[in-house]
Amino acid sequence: MAAESEKSHISSVIPQIFFDIIARVIPGFIIFNAYLVLYLHIDGYIGMVKSWFGTGIASSSNQIQINSPILLFFFIIILSYAIGMLLWGIRYGINLIFHKNDIYFDLETGIKLDENLTREQFSLDYCNIKKEESLAGTRLTKVKAEIHMTMALTSGFALAFIFVILANAQFILVEKSYSFELYAIPFLLMFFASEAAGIHFKTHMKNSIENIITVCSIPSEHRNIKDMEQIHEIQIEEGNTPCFRPNNNLCTQTDCRWRNNCLGMGS
Repeated sequence: MAAESEKSHISSVIPQIFFDIIARVIPGFIIFNAYLVLYLHIDGYIGMVKSWFGTGIASSSNQIQINSPILLFFFIIILSYAIGMLLWGIRYGINLIFHKNDIYFDLETGIKLDENLTREQFSLDYCNIKKEESLAGTRLTKVKAEIHMTMALTSGFALAFIFVILANAQFILVEKSYSFELYAIPFLLMFFASEAAGIHFKTHMKNSIENIITVCSIPSEHRNIKDMEQIHEIQIEEGNTPCFRPNNNLCTQTDCRWRNNCLGMGS
């Protein structure tokens, strides 16, 4: 019994590790190195990397000597994770500011939903798929991680572009700026590339959830309901408390038609 519990714990941890690598570490690592190039310039960055890996000697006070490869590895992983999380948080905050009251916009992924599907219902479908179809749920989790990755990348490249513009503002207005051309344009191109990739992943996730719900016949009663208020109206008409909502793990209304959906959302 203990062995089965341990296997279950491991199987639940591994997907989360891969999610964090894709959604946090990879974009954080990319942006971290992009900022180093911006700060140290190409020659200084190459010298620092050689110094870190012991293939050269630091020749600048800006370079850092780290002798332990293991320490260097964990330092980069932790720092990349933190940067990736902060950058995704910036994009999430922007979504929250501009779309908080738009129930047809998923704040976590930035997906614009159809008018017959609210963000709560979209999240409910996602969790029901993970519960009923684990393989399909794992693939959706990967796509969700890729969406988070592109959100973090767009935030990072946008900030880098803005920084370069501000740092070179006086040169841009007066004369042609070498550093502006060298860094700002690539950052802008990478921003649009990340945004385009994000649109692809968002469309893929939205369509995949629709298809999986249909093909696998996963319960999704709320898809014929306009919004949460209509669900609450139905609950009142049927003599139940109008309490349908995500993460409702303490439902005591055993006769309510929405009970399984609420509990499924919380699992």
